[in-house]
Amino acid sequence: MNVETAFITRGCNDKQDSFIVSNGSDAECAFVAYASGKEVIIVDSESNDVVQQLMEHKKDVNCLCWVPFLEDGFFSSLVRRQAELISCSCDGEIVDWAWNGREWSVKESIAILELIECVHCTAVSDSDCLLFVTTDQRSLIIYRRSHYEPWREVLRTKSPNPDIYYTSMLCLPLIRDPEEAKSLPSTLLLFLAATDNRIYLHELSLEKSSLRPVCQLTGFKNWVSSLSLHFCFGEGNAVQFWHVIAAGQDGYCRVWKVCESSESDADSESPFAITLESVIEVSSTIVSSAHPHPPLRTPSGLIQPFLLLTASMDATLKIIAPEDCLRGGGLFSTLATLHPHLIGSQGFWGAFWSVGSSPRRLFAYGYHGAMFKWEETLPAGAEPTALGSFSLLPFISGHFGACRAHFSRYGHLLLSASRDRTVRVWGRERGRRRWGEVSRPVVHGYPVLDAVCLRDHTPMAEMNNKEWDNSGLGNKELGRILTINEEKKSRVYGATYLNLLTLNTLVETADSAVFSGAVDVETLPPAYFWSSYAPELGLSNKGIPLEQARATLRKYQLDVDGATAAGELAAEREPEGEKEEGEGDALFQPADGELELLVSLDVLQRVTNTGSNRLNESRLCKGTLFAELSYLYNKHTPNAFIAVCCDDVADLVVTATVGSTEEDSVLSVWSNRASADGSLVFQQYLAGHRSTVVTLTPFACAGARCLLSAGKDRQLRVWRLGTDGLYEADAVASKAHARIVWSSCCVGARGAEAWLATGSRDATVKLWRYDGEARELSERSCVQCECAVTAVGASRCGLNRSVLVVGLEDGTVLAYTVVLGEEKVVMEEKAKWRVGGKVATVEWIPLEKSPTETRSEDEYFGGSEGNCVIGCGNGGVYLYMISV
Repeated sequence: MNVETAFITRGCNDKQDSFIVSNGSDAECAFVAYASGKEVIIVDSESNDVVQQLMEHKKDVNCLCWVPFLEDGFFSSLVRRQAELISCSCDGEIVDWAWNGREWSVKESIAILELIECVHCTAVSDSDCLLFVTTDQRSLIIYRRSHYEPWREVLRTKSPNPDIYYTSMLCLPLIRDPEEAKSLPSTLLLFLAATDNRIYLHELSLEKSSLRPVCQLTGFKNWVSSLSLHFCFGEGNAVQFWHVIAAGQDGYCRVWKVCESSESDADSESPFAITLESVIEVSSTIVSSAHPHPPLRTPSGLIQPFLLLTASMDATLKIIAPEDCLRGGGLFSTLATLHPHLIGSQGFWGAFWSVGSSPRRLFAYGYHGAMFKWEETLPAGAEPTALGSFSLLPFISGHFGACRAHFSRYGHLLLSASRDRTVRVWGRERGRRRWGEVSRPVVHGYPVLDAVCLRDHTPMAEMNNKEWDNSGLGNKELGRILTINEEKKSRVYGATYLNLLTLNTLVETADSAVFSGAVDVETLPPAYFWSSYAPELGLSNKGIPLEQARATLRKYQLDVDGATAAGELAAEREPEGEKEEGEGDALFQPADGELELLVSLDVLQRVTNTGSNRLNESRLCKGTLFAELSYLYNKHTPNAFIAVCCDDVADLVVTATVGSTEEDSVLSVWSNRASADGSLVFQQYLAGHRSTVVTLTPFACAGARCLLSAGKDRQLRVWRLGTDGLYEADAVASKAHARIVWSSCCVGARGAEAWLATGSRDATVKLWRYDGEARELSERSCVQCECAVTAVGASRCGLNRSVLVVGLEDGTVLAYTVVLGEEKVVMEEKAKWRVGGKVATVEWIPLEKSPTETRSEDEYFGGSEGNCVIGCGNGGVYLYMISV
């Protein structure tokens, strides 16, 4: 058996210091590294491809930093791309990773057994580096490495004040020219930002292994978020002075100048002087980070433009510069403000420059694990201090909370639902192999527990071709989406015109395979939604009718060409009314729904004009939402929904709610096509379980549709669908496992028998034979695993042989071949690998690839798009191609 990774997506950890960008103007390209649960994901910053998953930590990764590249000395390391990475986890493990040109591997590992708060690494000579680590026990630990020797501890101390913790660090070696860099400097300055809103400055002596307090830098009204360094170079790459930049949670940045003590300071024993140069008001809320432009190598020597990139929790990035952009003199002013359209109050944890042979780029990571990428457009021959325009580009995206992943109805798309309150759709661009996020249909106010695809029976979908042949947009691949959330309602969402256009034209689906390519928005039925928007609380998505869309477009002087669906600027006209004297232009603030509509128009233009996936984070957040059509409410119990399944053949939905007794541990059955308006209609309750049901599996046996339910009471119950369209109890297995049954699936069916698999917290996987004629359920095989089994999924191709994939609580994944014999069942382990967290779901691709076609066995096990998807507790969606 061969297992290949087809696609991986995972959002960034929702905290500071979880995202870094390697830099260097001498580099061909840069790496982006970000923490994702227990993993570190390395991404190529140009292609957005995942280069490697680094999986060495046993606990969540807490912070990251780069190790300077010292092969050509101290000053060359300022412009060389880093090829070594430090990652630290919550259990106090430090892992040093090195890049050999092909892959990343572990170079060294250090355990300090304390939760690591922040980490910083800096070069202090042509051959020496220092690594600084702070912990939750108020410890400061310093490691030193010379050349390629292992790290060795040189100092361990604790904060003198038990009430403060360090939030950021910066080490400044006072090295002024290449000659001084040949040996360790006599003076090393260590800046420690603490939770008492102060920065403590110390002199570090490596010879004496001691820290000497020098002074305290004050003025902040809240914590200091980050510290960074700017060099002012002179002739011969000599450093004239340095700037230390501190970003504060009070909304300000402060800049200090560090230089040699002058002759007039004869009374001073210190070899340096530090003075406050500027206090910059950046935001009304938290400034998360402030980083100057990286140093550059020019024909005249090294320079470092003082272009300060700031990230704030008001969802803005700003580029701020002084009047003298090289030396840092004069007043600071904002040169550019980047403010992508995001849901709610998403802000930024940090932002970084990326420089190299390609155009300059900006990278940022934000609240809720979102990641962003901008690229600069600058005229040829422009000075390094010049600034062009920045455009937001697509970048890797993913969940930051636990998620469950499924295939769409015909397997061309992936649907994932997460506790980060979003539902996302992943697809492959037509003509290309690369997967990416193509829609974000739901942004909700509560954590989303699961989502399933339903057939679309709305009046729009049921129109015959004569009534709707002008649009030609199909909705068979994804249909409608039903979500269960941490609330008492289950909600149903429908695709808008914009989403259908994207899924029919941009992505490989069962609908795009027969799409005519012609769309005329002017002849769409008036009842159809153009797009959708989410109120600030995100409790529901409101559809924007076509007529409202057209009215808003007219309001903002925008037209839509009916034949090409491309937007263009209408003729200019005089604004209504006159401004009072001195009145400036206010910040544009569209009313509810108008911003989403304008962003959706931007999405429309990108899809129709470029024909490629240009869906960046802003467009996904605001332009690809589905509209909420209806909701389900379980009147039998006030408890929240916890499990859902859809039987696509019977067109029924079954939901389970949290329960503690037989009276409230019921299943609810809903008909997906009984209502004239397309909403789901309650059909019946199924009672019998004594506690919460957490897994539901529809299957076929003896010509009838059946349902397997299991959960906390350890019972397995089989329900059979009668000719009247109602389920009836058919078979029961009491005490099927020693502990809760987490997951179930159908392994295969043959004649009047079906084979079912269950996984339990008791660390076993069991196979069951269901006899449809005798209506009996009997255990036939049991496999012991190393820890709790949380998910199982079986391939759907083949009669007597299946591949069963088992996911464990510790992130281990096992693949078995299952041979169903007449008398016995044979299970044999064939493959084993790991993902970054607890396995939440395992699902195989459907056998049907369109309404009229099915996948052959060669297509099923020999395709390139992936055939088994795993949803993970760390928010990851992992797609594998498993061939037998």
